[in-house]
Amino acid sequence: MMPAGLGWTIAYVIAVATSGRVADTVIHEDYVRAYEAADARGRMLMIACVEDLEGKAARKWKTWLADDQIRNILGNQYELALLTTDSPVPSPDGEGSVPLLEHPGFAHLHGEPGIIMIDLTGRNESSYEKVVFLYPFEGRYHATRENLIEMLKLPLGTLTQRMLIFAVRVHEDDPRSADSEALPLLVNAAQSHAQYQADIQLQGHHHWERRFQELLAELPDDVMPYEVCAESWPGETLIEAAHECVHSWRQSSGHWQRVASKTRFYGYDMKRGSNGIWYGTGILAIDRDVDF
Repeated sequence: MMPAGLGWTIAYVIAVATSGRVADTVIHEDYVRAYEAADARGRMLMIACVEDLEGKAARKWKTWLADDQIRNILGNQYELALLTTDSPVPSPDGEGSVPLLEHPGFAHLHGEPGIIMIDLTGRNESSYEKVVFLYPFEGRYHATRENLIEMLKLPLGTLTQRMLIFAVRVHEDDPRSADSEALPLLVNAAQSHAQYQADIQLQGHHHWERRFQELLAELPDDVMPYEVCAESWPGETLIEAAHECVHSWRQSSGHWQRVASKTRFYGYDMKRGSNGIWYGTGILAIDRDVDF
């Protein structure tokens, strides 16, 4: 997603009253300059991709930005941009530009307006300069004020990791397993096993006895790992599949007991097989004295 040479910029400031004061929020209207500003400041770039800069989605997004709770989370951690679906962004081959929603980096929006996040913090090698979240403004699963708060609070990580964590956190039954710390050990283990299931196109706790012992040896003495696995229906989008995996866990009392419970650490990820099925994995570190 590294930008290359797209001319001029527009940025504007909206003044909103928050807690009795007026605060200024800079919102870019040029992709490259927004990207460069976020990269220079080590921030996450959040883009509202809309059909009309004065339309319903744009107005809704700017209203959310005026919310005290959202502004407190944003702090100085995010650079903001408001772009149309056909705004020019650098072409993947570095030659010229393409309309924003035609860029393959945003393919998981499937041509629909929505929120996009790109990690330019420089704090996570696996996600730096990559799209790490996107979510549509309309449809079965769509952005709201409440779930925007959860989007902004997601830990650093890849798109698939953050999408599955998000789906856990926004589930209507308020599971708690992703409220703790995303531990790199468990994140990497979840990524590896999700990829393995996708590669063999078979869901399951394959080789868990060996993997359990390896994780146990690396975790603090007073916690132990548990694993939950799920798969989507064939042909589901990334966003649909993430919610479907959590829904699948909700249907299993054993899995849900673990997903719903507090953890010391966690890792979640999901990968798509060549069969069009997404395979989700959660690896959760739970206190040894917890009685299931």
